[in-house]
Amino acid sequence: MKILIVEDNAAVRRVIASILAPLASTIAECSDGGDALIAYEASRPDVVLMDIAMRRCDGLAATAAILAVDPAARVVIVTNYADAGLREAATRAGACGYLLKEHLTDLPAVLRQLVEQVGGLPEDVGTINGEDRRVAQEWEAAWHRTGQAGVPLMVSSEGDLLVGCTPIENIRRFFS
Repeated sequence: MKILIVEDNAAVRRVIASILAPLASTIAECSDGGDALIAYEASRPDVVLMDIAMRRCDGLAATAAILAVDPAARVVIVTNYADAGLREAATRAGACGYLLKEHLTDLPAVLRQLVEQVGGLPEDVGTINGEDRRVAQEWEAAWHRTGQAGVPLMVSSEGDLLVGCTPIENIRRFFS
């Protein structure tokens, strides 16, 4: 799993990286939301772990910028703020998860759950022909223009879950 950590505190970045080292094939880091999009485009991670409070550009704006470029991006907010308003703002920005830093040891389980919810990592999905990929990207972009948060659930013609930040219980309810 490729992970990008966007966190202004170097010590916290080191802790997160050490916790996730057994799961990660690659861990990229940057220290500000203003650098997050460049780091995202350079590393194309499977998951972005994003702090909220940073000096130049906050994590909510950085999350929205990443999702504007790649609607399939998976961003999990990792923060000290247990504020319901910030949680809602993170969802509106497109984050598909929200974890308090006091629960950093839960990160491996959170990322495993995210991978299960979306049917695996992008490289596990299999190949999608160019036309299907173009249609999927257009559909995702249209979804985000409506103001919906997260990544839309997409199912292949074979019934495989391709992308999404939809809780697994909602998926089960939908298909039951």
